[in-house]
Amino acid sequence: MMPKKFNPSRWAVEHPQLIGFLMVISLIAGGWQFANLGRAEDPNFTLKSMTISAQWAGASPDALQAQIIDPLEQELRGIEYLDTLSTYCNQSFCVTQVSLNDNAPKEQVSQIWQKVRNKVADVSPSLPEGGALSVNDDFADVYGYTFALTGPEVSSLSPIAKKIKIGFQRIPDVGKVQIIGEIPATFNIDIDPVRLKSAGIGLAQFSEAIQQHSLIASGGMQDFGIDVPVDVSGGVYNQESIEQTTLPSKSGNLRVKDIATVSRGYVDPPSSIVRYHGQSALIIAVSMAKDGDGLALGKKLNTELDKINSELPAGLKFVQVEDQSKVIKEAVNTFLLKFFFALLVVLIVAFGTLGFKSGMVVAFSVPLTLSFVALYMKISGIGLERISLGALILSLGLLVDDAIISIEAMIVQLSNGASREDAASYAWSHTAFPMLTGTLITIISFLPVGIAKSTTGEYAGEIFWVSAAALLCSWVVAVLFIPLLGVWFLPQPKHALGPVRA
Repeated sequence: MMPKKFNPSRWAVEHPQLIGFLMVISLIAGGWQFANLGRAEDPNFTLKSMTISAQWAGASPDALQAQIIDPLEQELRGIEYLDTLSTYCNQSFCVTQVSLNDNAPKEQVSQIWQKVRNKVADVSPSLPEGGALSVNDDFADVYGYTFALTGPEVSSLSPIAKKIKIGFQRIPDVGKVQIIGEIPATFNIDIDPVRLKSAGIGLAQFSEAIQQHSLIASGGMQDFGIDVPVDVSGGVYNQESIEQTTLPSKSGNLRVKDIATVSRGYVDPPSSIVRYHGQSALIIAVSMAKDGDGLALGKKLNTELDKINSELPAGLKFVQVEDQSKVIKEAVNTFLLKFFFALLVVLIVAFGTLGFKSGMVVAFSVPLTLSFVALYMKISGIGLERISLGALILSLGLLVDDAIISIEAMIVQLSNGASREDAASYAWSHTAFPMLTGTLITIISFLPVGIAKSTTGEYAGEIFWVSAAALLCSWVVAVLFIPLLGVWFLPQPKHALGPVRA
């Protein structure tokens, strides 16, 4: 006698306690994960461009182009996946934007940028005196949470802003924190030209003495059983030490304070000035960490904001200028509202066409399927944002199809006189593989988006992965859980002939 083939639908009906336990656990775990999925406005994607800045004080754009940019571009042309090099030059300053092809694999982008840095390092020794290059590939962060610290003077704001920055960096889900509008502190040395000339000291000699004073070098090590660094220079880079710097002159050594006045100040003119509501201000910008929860981060920052304001000195204010969590909340809530309305329409149609008990079984398949999808999204690091929620909405009308086919097959078999167990096993033996074929064909229609090696594919690829997970989970639910639910809820037709086994 040939052994019977394994039938998952019949097995599920024969083990109701186990399958029921799995359903309850899946609903609880999936619901918990769905509530705790990360929230964001848009999915993350890799920016495939970087900038290289060239500086040469006093140089014309033509000189910069000929002596710095042209040699640099020649070195960069061998970079893999290079698309374009775009350069903009101004007096003493040039910016070159390096753009990669859209099909550059995101896994290799960081390696390519390291090669660019190596090329820049190779070019740097051959630059003209005073020329410098700097590389920046870290400008793709979105600083969606910005705060303004206002007060009478920028000098009084900087130390407090740095403390706030350190506090923000300790908050979970915070990516980067940047202070904007700081004016660098400096020392102003006002030289008396008459005293300088009478001492026989040239301006270049004076400048060289100051530069030598600011250099820091190792003073050696002395062994006391452990290594202790010893500073033998005795110089500290502050106002007093600058005033005490010695200058060799024809009449003997002089000090800087003998021929000049040293005072603390700020770079003038500053590179940028920030004002908020007419007051001097510093902007503290916060970006969210990858795969972070924007809504949770917004609440934590608001809590920290209240704490900071309670500790600020009189005359200073700390206010929030931009709150991305509000945008995320609006975007996610809008999609969730559309999703639940779409779900409501599906359930109304199911109850209206299948009847109450059959419609209830189909309705139960939706949260069960979504629970499995939520678990998959958590494992895959996919959060709730425009693309993933859009994929769920697209899949919603499809993920109930398998459940409807399965329950309708059971109803037909019951009406023909089959027992509940035989009617349940029919879902696997006669409908499972046609349903799987239709599911796979639908999934394949989204495949080009999921495997596209481009920025668009990286941004919108979740349409494929979330849709595929939802449809495959709906098939598993239809052949494993729906037959047991049918046995529990479907009535035996009155005209049934009794239990008949095939």
